[in-house]
Amino acid sequence: FDRVLVGEQWQVLAGVRAADYSNTSPTSRYGAKKTSPNLSILYKPRPDTTVYASYLEGLEETGTAPANRANSGEILPPAVNKQKEVGVKTRAFGGVLAQAALFQIDRPQTSVDAANRFILGGKSRYRGLEASASGEIGRDFSAIASLVLLDAEIVTVGTSNAGELGRTPENTPRKTVSVFGGYRLPVVAGLSPNAGADHVGRRAVNNLNQAWVDAYTTLSLGARYVTKLQGRNVTLQANLDNATDKDYWATAGNGLIGTGAPRTPRLAARVGPWCGRPCARRG
Repeated sequence: FDRVLVGEQWQVLAGVRAADYSNTSPTSRYGAKKTSPNLSILYKPRPDTTVYASYLEGLEETGTAPANRANSGEILPPAVNKQKEVGVKTRAFGGVLAQAALFQIDRPQTSVDAANRFILGGKSRYRGLEASASGEIGRDFSAIASLVLLDAEIVTVGTSNAGELGRTPENTPRKTVSVFGGYRLPVVAGLSPNAGADHVGRRAVNNLNQAWVDAYTTLSLGARYVTKLQGRNVTLQANLDNATDKDYWATAGNGLIGTGAPRTPRLAARVGPWCGRPCARRG
Protein backbone atom coordinates (compact mmCIF):
# COMPACT_ATOMS: atom_id res chain seq x y z
CA PHE A 1 0.00 0.00 0.00
CA ASP A 2 1.27 3.47 -0.82
CA ARG A 3 0.13 7.08 -0.93
CA VAL A 4 1.36 9.38 -3.68
CA LEU A 5 1.03 13.17 -3.46
CA VAL A 6 0.47 14.90 -6.81
CA GLY A 7 0.90 18.59 -6.20
CA GLU A 8 -0.90 20.19 -3.26
CA GLN A 9 -4.45 19.10 -4.11
CA TRP A 10 -4.29 15.52 -5.43
CA GLN A 11 -3.49 12.21 -3.76
CA VAL A 12 -3.51 8.64 -5.05
CA LEU A 13 -3.79 5.73 -2.63
CA ALA A 14 -3.15 2.31 -4.15
CA GLY A 15 -2.40 -1.17 -2.94
CA VAL A 16 -2.95 -4.90 -3.29
CA ARG A 17 -3.86 -7.54 -0.74
CA ALA A 18 -3.11 -11.24 -1.15
CA ALA A 19 -5.38 -13.60 0.78
CA ASP A 20 -5.11 -17.37 1.11
CA TYR A 21 -7.93 -19.10 2.99
CA SER A 22 -8.11 -22.77 3.82
CA ASN A 23 -10.47 -24.82 5.95
CA THR A 24 -9.97 -28.48 6.85
CA SER A 25 -12.72 -28.92 9.46
CA PRO A 26 -14.82 -32.12 9.32
CA THR A 27 -17.85 -30.24 7.91
CA SER A 28 -16.01 -28.02 5.41
CA ARG A 29 -12.92 -28.45 3.28
CA TYR A 30 -11.96 -25.70 0.85
CA GLY A 31 -9.23 -23.38 -0.29
CA ALA A 32 -9.53 -19.88 -1.71
CA LYS A 33 -6.89 -17.48 -3.02
CA LYS A 34 -7.37 -13.92 -4.24
CA THR A 35 -5.17 -10.92 -4.96
CA SER A 36 -7.34 -7.84 -4.48
CA PRO A 37 -6.70 -4.30 -5.78
CA ASN A 38 -7.45 -1.14 -3.84
CA LEU A 39 -7.38 2.31 -5.50
CA SER A 40 -8.51 5.73 -4.30
CA ILE A 41 -8.13 9.18 -5.86
CA LEU A 42 -8.54 12.23 -3.62
CA TYR A 43 -8.88 15.90 -4.55
CA LYS A 44 -8.81 18.78 -2.05
CA PRO A 45 -10.45 21.89 -3.54
CA ARG A 46 -9.77 23.62 -0.20
CA PRO A 47 -7.82 22.58 2.92
CA ASP A 48 -10.95 21.49 4.86
CA THR A 49 -12.66 19.56 2.03
CA THR A 50 -11.85 16.29 0.25
CA VAL A 51 -13.60 14.79 -2.76
CA TYR A 52 -12.73 11.16 -3.49
CA ALA A 53 -13.45 8.11 -5.62
CA SER A 54 -12.44 4.58 -4.69
CA TYR A 55 -12.58 0.99 -5.90
CA LEU A 56 -11.67 -2.13 -3.96
CA GLU A 57 -12.09 -5.89 -4.01
CA GLY A 58 -11.73 -8.44 -1.27
CA LEU A 59 -12.53 -11.91 -0.02
CA GLU A 60 -15.30 -12.02 2.57
CA GLU A 61 -16.62 -14.80 4.73
CA THR A 62 -20.04 -15.95 3.55
CA GLY A 63 -21.42 -17.61 6.67
CA THR A 64 -22.15 -20.88 8.41
CA ALA A 65 -25.23 -23.00 7.80
CA PRO A 66 -27.71 -22.43 10.66
CA ALA A 67 -29.23 -25.19 12.77
CA ASN A 68 -32.46 -25.34 10.73
CA ARG A 69 -30.67 -26.32 7.49
CA ALA A 70 -29.75 -29.80 6.25
CA ASN A 71 -26.04 -28.94 6.24
CA SER A 72 -26.11 -27.33 9.71
CA GLY A 73 -22.64 -26.20 10.80
CA GLU A 74 -21.09 -26.23 7.33
CA ILE A 75 -18.84 -23.23 6.75
CA LEU A 76 -19.25 -21.83 3.25
CA PRO A 77 -16.08 -20.81 1.40
CA PRO A 78 -15.19 -17.10 1.12
CA ALA A 79 -16.12 -15.22 -2.04
CA VAL A 80 -15.15 -11.95 -3.72
CA ASN A 81 -16.96 -8.67 -3.14
CA LYS A 82 -16.43 -5.45 -5.11
CA GLN A 83 -17.07 -1.90 -3.92
CA LYS A 84 -17.19 1.42 -5.78
CA GLU A 85 -17.67 4.75 -4.00
CA VAL A 86 -17.59 8.48 -4.66
CA GLY A 87 -17.98 10.98 -1.88
CA VAL A 88 -17.04 14.18 -0.11
CA LYS A 89 -15.85 15.02 3.41
CA THR A 90 -15.72 18.59 4.69
CA ARG A 91 -15.27 20.71 7.79
CA ALA A 92 -16.42 23.84 5.98
CA PHE A 93 -19.30 24.25 8.47
CA GLY A 94 -17.27 25.28 11.49
CA GLY A 95 -16.77 22.47 14.00
CA VAL A 96 -19.03 20.03 12.13
CA LEU A 97 -17.63 17.16 10.03
CA ALA A 98 -20.05 16.44 7.17
CA GLN A 99 -19.74 13.42 4.88
CA ALA A 100 -21.75 12.07 1.95
CA ALA A 101 -21.09 9.18 -0.41
CA LEU A 102 -22.72 7.23 -3.23
CA PHE A 103 -21.71 3.57 -3.30
CA GLN A 104 -22.27 0.26 -5.03
CA ILE A 105 -21.34 -3.09 -3.51
CA ASP A 106 -21.54 -6.40 -5.38
CA ARG A 107 -21.29 -9.33 -3.02
CA PRO A 108 -21.96 -13.09 -2.95
CA GLN A 109 -25.50 -14.09 -2.08
CA THR A 110 -26.44 -16.95 0.27
CA SER A 111 -29.59 -18.93 -0.33
CA VAL A 112 -31.33 -22.25 0.37
CA ASP A 113 -31.65 -24.98 -2.27
CA ALA A 114 -34.43 -27.53 -2.81
CA ALA A 115 -32.76 -29.92 -0.36
CA ASN A 116 -32.85 -27.28 2.43
CA ARG A 117 -29.10 -26.74 2.20
CA PHE A 118 -27.52 -23.36 2.97
CA ILE A 119 -25.53 -22.46 -0.17
CA LEU A 120 -23.91 -19.68 -2.15
CA GLY A 121 -26.61 -18.99 -4.71
CA GLY A 122 -25.77 -15.94 -6.79
CA LYS A 123 -24.91 -12.28 -6.30
CA SER A 124 -26.60 -9.28 -4.70
CA ARG A 125 -26.04 -5.61 -5.52
CA TYR A 126 -26.34 -2.77 -3.01
CA ARG A 127 -26.59 0.79 -4.30
CA GLY A 128 -27.09 3.64 -1.92
CA LEU A 129 -26.44 7.00 -0.37
CA GLU A 130 -24.73 7.42 2.99
CA ALA A 131 -24.57 10.77 4.77
CA SER A 132 -23.52 11.86 8.25
CA ALA A 133 -22.71 14.96 10.26
CA SER A 134 -21.03 15.21 13.64
CA GLY A 135 -19.46 17.85 15.81
CA GLU A 136 -19.98 20.69 18.24
CA ILE A 137 -23.03 22.94 17.99
CA GLY A 138 -22.38 25.95 20.16
CA ARG A 139 -20.37 25.77 23.37
CA ASP A 140 -22.23 23.00 25.23
CA PHE A 141 -24.04 20.82 22.68
CA SER A 142 -22.64 18.05 20.48
CA ALA A 143 -24.52 15.86 18.01
CA ILE A 144 -24.10 13.15 15.43
CA ALA A 145 -26.60 12.09 12.78
CA SER A 146 -26.40 9.52 9.99
CA LEU A 147 -28.62 8.34 7.16
CA VAL A 148 -28.39 5.40 4.75
CA LEU A 149 -30.73 5.02 1.79
CA LEU A 150 -30.27 1.62 0.18
CA ASP A 151 -31.51 -0.02 -3.02
CA ALA A 152 -30.59 -3.70 -2.68
CA GLU A 153 -31.38 -6.35 -5.28
CA ILE A 154 -30.49 -9.97 -6.00
CA VAL A 155 -29.05 -9.74 -9.53
CA THR A 156 -27.89 -13.31 -10.28
CA VAL A 157 -29.18 -16.63 -8.96
CA GLY A 158 -28.58 -20.34 -9.37
CA THR A 159 -30.97 -22.81 -10.95
CA SER A 160 -32.34 -23.90 -7.57
CA ASN A 161 -33.43 -20.42 -6.48
CA ALA A 162 -34.63 -18.71 -9.67
CA GLY A 163 -37.56 -17.10 -7.84
CA GLU A 164 -35.17 -14.82 -5.91
CA LEU A 165 -34.04 -12.90 -8.99
CA GLY A 166 -34.87 -9.21 -8.64
CA ARG A 167 -35.92 -9.56 -5.00
CA THR A 168 -34.56 -7.68 -2.00
CA PRO A 169 -32.00 -9.64 0.09
CA GLU A 170 -33.43 -10.80 3.40
CA ASN A 171 -33.01 -8.58 6.49
CA THR A 172 -32.02 -5.56 4.36
CA PRO A 173 -33.79 -2.24 5.14
CA ARG A 174 -34.17 0.47 2.54
CA LYS A 175 -33.59 3.18 5.14
CA THR A 176 -31.72 3.53 8.44
CA VAL A 177 -31.46 6.75 10.43
CA SER A 178 -29.57 7.51 13.63
CA VAL A 179 -29.52 10.73 15.68
CA PHE A 180 -27.61 11.25 18.93
CA GLY A 181 -26.95 14.35 21.01
CA GLY A 182 -25.21 15.31 24.23
CA TYR A 183 -25.40 18.45 26.39
CA ARG A 184 -22.72 19.61 28.82
CA LEU A 185 -24.49 21.08 31.84
CA PRO A 186 -22.88 24.44 32.67
CA VAL A 187 -24.11 24.26 36.28
CA VAL A 188 -22.47 20.85 36.98
CA ALA A 189 -18.93 20.60 35.64
CA GLY A 190 -18.27 17.27 33.94
CA LEU A 191 -21.91 16.12 33.69
CA SER A 192 -23.39 15.51 30.22
CA PRO A 193 -26.86 14.02 29.72
CA ASN A 194 -27.45 12.50 26.27
CA ALA A 195 -30.15 10.90 24.17
CA GLY A 196 -30.40 9.17 20.83
CA ALA A 197 -32.78 7.41 18.46
CA ASP A 198 -32.22 4.68 15.87
CA HIS A 199 -34.67 3.90 13.07
CA VAL A 200 -34.52 0.78 10.88
CA GLY A 201 -36.89 0.34 7.94
CA ARG A 202 -38.93 -2.77 7.21
CA ARG A 203 -37.05 -5.88 6.04
CA ALA A 204 -37.83 -9.05 4.10
CA VAL A 205 -37.90 -12.30 6.08
CA ASN A 206 -36.37 -14.26 3.18
CA ASN A 207 -34.93 -13.80 -0.28
CA LEU A 208 -38.30 -14.60 -1.89
CA ASN A 209 -39.81 -11.62 -0.01
CA GLN A 210 -42.76 -13.72 1.13
CA ALA A 211 -43.22 -11.52 4.23
CA TRP A 212 -41.77 -8.43 5.87
CA VAL A 213 -41.02 -7.38 9.43
CA ASP A 214 -42.08 -3.87 10.41
CA ALA A 215 -39.81 -0.86 10.74
CA TYR A 216 -38.90 0.17 14.26
CA THR A 217 -37.41 3.09 16.19
CA THR A 218 -35.69 2.76 19.56
CA LEU A 219 -34.78 5.51 22.03
CA SER A 220 -31.68 5.55 24.23
CA LEU A 221 -31.05 7.82 27.24
CA GLY A 222 -27.88 8.29 29.19
CA ALA A 223 -25.50 10.48 31.14
CA ARG A 224 -21.73 10.82 31.42
CA TYR A 225 -19.75 12.29 34.28
CA VAL A 226 -16.05 13.15 33.96
CA THR A 227 -13.99 13.98 37.05
CA LYS A 228 -10.60 13.44 38.67
CA LEU A 229 -9.94 11.00 41.49
CA GLN A 230 -6.53 10.88 43.18
CA GLY A 231 -4.85 12.37 40.12
CA ARG A 232 -6.57 10.09 37.60
CA ASN A 233 -9.17 10.99 34.98
CA VAL A 234 -12.37 9.06 35.71
CA THR A 235 -15.34 8.75 33.34
CA LEU A 236 -18.64 7.29 34.59
CA GLN A 237 -21.28 6.36 31.99
CA ALA A 238 -24.89 5.23 32.47
CA ASN A 239 -27.17 4.28 29.57
CA LEU A 240 -30.73 3.02 29.19
CA ASP A 241 -31.09 1.31 25.81
CA ASN A 242 -34.56 0.93 24.32
CA ALA A 243 -35.84 3.26 27.03
CA THR A 244 -39.50 2.86 25.99
CA ASP A 245 -39.21 -0.98 26.12
CA LYS A 246 -40.42 -1.27 22.55
CA ASP A 247 -41.15 -4.72 21.11
CA TYR A 248 -39.53 -5.21 17.70
CA TRP A 249 -37.85 -7.74 15.44
CA ALA A 250 -34.10 -7.16 15.38
CA THR A 251 -33.15 -9.74 12.70
CA ALA A 252 -34.82 -11.75 9.96
CA GLY A 253 -33.35 -14.44 7.72
CA ASN A 254 -32.41 -18.10 7.34
CA GLY A 255 -36.01 -19.04 8.12
CA LEU A 256 -35.83 -17.35 11.52
CA ILE A 257 -36.67 -14.00 13.10
CA GLY A 258 -35.07 -12.65 16.26
CA THR A 259 -36.56 -10.42 18.93
CA GLY A 260 -34.94 -7.11 19.83
CA ALA A 261 -33.42 -6.48 23.25
CA PRO A 262 -35.81 -5.11 25.90
CA ARG A 263 -35.15 -2.03 28.01
CA THR A 264 -31.54 -2.54 29.11
CA PRO A 265 -29.51 -0.47 31.61
CA ARG A 266 -25.73 -0.33 31.18
CA LEU A 267 -23.11 1.09 33.53
CA ALA A 268 -19.45 1.64 32.71
CA ALA A 269 -16.43 3.31 34.25
CA ARG A 270 -13.10 4.23 32.71
CA VAL A 271 -10.07 5.22 34.77
CA GLY A 272 -7.16 6.89 33.02
CA PRO A 273 -3.49 6.69 33.99
CA TRP A 274 -2.28 8.72 36.93
CA CYS A 275 -0.83 11.99 35.70
CA GLY A 276 1.15 14.11 38.12
CA ARG A 277 4.74 15.33 38.26
CA PRO A 278 6.13 12.46 36.07
CA CYS A 279 3.65 13.34 33.29
CA ALA A 280 4.61 17.00 33.52
CA ARG A 281 8.31 16.14 33.16
CA ARG A 282 7.55 14.11 30.04
CA GLY A 283 5.73 17.11 28.59
